[in-house]
Amino acid sequence: MRRLPLLAPLFVLMLAAACGGGQTDSAAVPKPVAYPRVDVPDSAYVGVDAPGVTLRVNESADVNVSPSADGAWVDIGYGTFGAPRVYLTLTRCGAGGMDEVMANRRERMGLNLGGQRYELVELTTPSGWQCEMAVARGSLTTPVQILAHNDRDVLSGAAVVAYPDSLPPDPVALAPVVDFLARDMLVMLTNL
Repeated sequence: MRRLPLLAPLFVLMLAAACGGGQTDSAAVPKPVAYPRVDVPDSAYVGVDAPGVTLRVNESADVNVSPSADGAWVDIGYGTFGAPRVYLTLTRCGAGGMDEVMANRRERMGLNLGGQRYELVELTTPSGWQCEMAVARGSLTTPVQILAHNDRDVLSGAAVVAYPDSLPPDPVALAPVVDFLARDMLVMLTNL
């Protein structure tokens, strides 16, 4: 029984050390940079009819097809971080105006890229569409653009992201959005 009173001061010292009672440095430590969690749509697609072509579009996206005199405008919206929208233009130009339309769309893509580095994916579909997709991971506004044509139609478009002003400009925060947009637009092109 005499051991207990002798060990009591030792237990008090151990508890004080464990509780940080001897710590005199109370400087604040900043937390690491965090990015918002982005809900990415699943990779499930449906067919959407536009004049002369069926487009494979993510089933969770809102799609609006507006016919025009020489084709159609297709607006695809996603309800996730940055409220991304894909604006497509389908132009029926025949053999005569193809070169002019393609030159105009290539110039537009170059202006949207604004000197950003980009990845270029080129492919030809079994039905004869020649396709290009530019992915500019450093761009906060138009990170993914496409240009495709067959013998009579041109499909061009860009994904536009409304990056929040409340966040510092950082392509890493936008990376999940760019990844799923590139995935969805590649599915669209390969299924033309």
